Amino acid sequence: MAAFSPFSRRLCSETLLLSSLLSRLLSSTAFAAIDDTASGFWRLLRSNSGHPSLERTLSRSLSNTKLSAPIVESVLRQSSAAAAKDDGDRALALRFFVWAGLQPNHRHSAAAYVAACDALHLPRHPYFLSQLLDSYRAAAFPVCVKTFKILLNLCRHGNLPDEAIAILRRMPEFNCCPDNSSYNAVLRLLADAGRGRAVPALLEEMTEAGLIPDAITYVSAVRGLSASGQIGAARGLHGQMRANGCVPNVVVYSALLDGACACGDLKSAMELLVEMERELEATCAPNVVTYTCLIKCLCEKVS
Repeated sequence: MAAFSPFSRRLCSETLLLSSLLSRLLSSTAFAAIDDTASGFWRLLRSNSGHPSLERTLSRSLSNTKLSAPIVESVLRQSSAAAAKDDGDRALALRFFVWAGLQPNHRHSAAAYVAACDALHLPRHPYFLSQLLDSYRAAAFPVCVKTFKILLNLCRHGNLPDEAIAILRRMPEFNCCPDNSSYNAVLRLLADAGRGRAVPALLEEMTEAGLIPDAITYVSAVRGLSASGQIGAARGLHGQMRANGCVPNVVVYSALLDGACACGDLKSAMELLVEMERELEATCAPNVVTYTCLIKCLCEKVS
């Protein structure tokens, strides 16, 4: 193969440099366009603050704009900077975030919820969520189940179990019926937050509402009860699963076993292992994590 001449090598190098510069230019131009669009939204928010038709005004502004995750994140950044001077700007940003999540061609990612919680300082200002619902009610603004699911997801990413329960119980105020996914979102949060003692009351509410627990419900409830040391109640749910058409799997058994080990109840843990080994379903077969948990529990007992 013939070697490249010095001229050819220089030409190739300059071409690559030009390509890199063009890419940077296009990238910076795109970011500038995103920030300009976000600034337009932010101006609309501030100029229509407190107006009952704010959401309609925002929707009209979408006629020539395609909403995207970078635009939403840019609005959140701008609101966070403004909120240093005016706490009310966070409430506006929350209202925008909920509106954006309701748009038919847009869906918030997990990263967007994290960014929203950070920008709104939601763990320190959880009352913004209830205040938003109050403002909707005062303006007779139509609220749908999806609105509540966005708020519940914010609670989940902001680790706000009490606020999640309160929001769930406010759904009937707006003629919204909580469904399985609404209850499951709160149950997952209770399990993650170590608030298993609130699980039985929530399950009872769910049953009274005429809802039948599904596999996700049982997994979350068992995790929450087991983590809070309520092994008996968790095993009782495990027994109900088959009656409601849900087959226990290794995730359910692992949650039970983890809870038993955390309580130092080695006898219950070994009984669960035997059950897993006897189950005919392959989804219940113990795995490396199962045995590791038991070995760790045994070591702690010996030491």
